[in-house]
Amino acid sequence: DLGVAVVADGMGGHPGGDIASRIAAERAAQHLAEAVETWIAPSSPDGAAEFIDHFRPVMTDAVIGAHRAVRQEVEAQPDLDGMGTTLTAMVLSPASGAWIIGHVGDSRAYRLRAGTFTQLTRDDTWIQDQIEQGVMQPESAKLSPYAHLLTQCVGLEDSPTPQILDGAAVAGDRYLLCTDGLVGMLD
Repeated sequence: DLGVAVVADGMGGHPGGDIASRIAAERAAQHLAEAVETWIAPSSPDGAAEFIDHFRPVMTDAVIGAHRAVRQEVEAQPDLDGMGTTLTAMVLSPASGAWIIGHVGDSRAYRLRAGTFTQLTRDDTWIQDQIEQGVMQPESAKLSPYAHLLTQCVGLEDSPTPQILDGAAVAGDRYLLCTDGLVGMLD
């Protein structure tokens, strides 16, 4: 109802991935919901720009706050050290159509517009770095045993630098936030 969506996917093969994803998703969703509930949409024609300017730092705080919440759980339960999660969150302003996304990891956000499916986020993976450097082709990347090696996530010692993206929705747009389990089935 508030225009807030969050997906988090715990890192497999590490302790507490399910715990990290639950904590991160709950913390980010709570932070964003509180910000949306207190947001007073401007009546000016530049409402979309004001929304984006206001929610850019809010989204960053939501992602970093989720990271800190996971780290606090590690401090409370040291046996969970090494747990981490991806996080992709979106806030959409129904009044202006503006949206903002915060992203860390290899879960993704997509937009379906006029029959075209577009990936909005960039994967924080070693493979993506290799593709961008021209070392590897996207087709061979899918077969790599390192396809899901994250370069940053929520919950490990180093604080992530989230991608913050924004844009404007048009009538008929559909948005999908999903984990790598679905991503592996998409071209």
